[in-house]
Amino acid sequence: MPLKNKAKPLNCEEYVFWDHVHPSSRVHYYLAQKAREALDSAGLTAFTSTIKHPGVVPYSHSKPLS
Repeated sequence: MPLKNKAKPLNCEEYVFWDHVHPSSRVHYYLAQKAREALDSAGLTAFTSTIKHPGVVPYSHSKPLS
């Protein structure tokens, strides 16, 4: 006989971590936004890649590194 989970499903988006290690997708989104802001302020710009990886935006230098 299969076990039935009668508990209400956990909404992980209400928490920072969905277990003791993994951040929720909301936290991943926040960190990605902060990383993008840091890259943009460092003079890095996004470019379109021909590699098809959904959600991945490669970066390149818009100015030479000194």
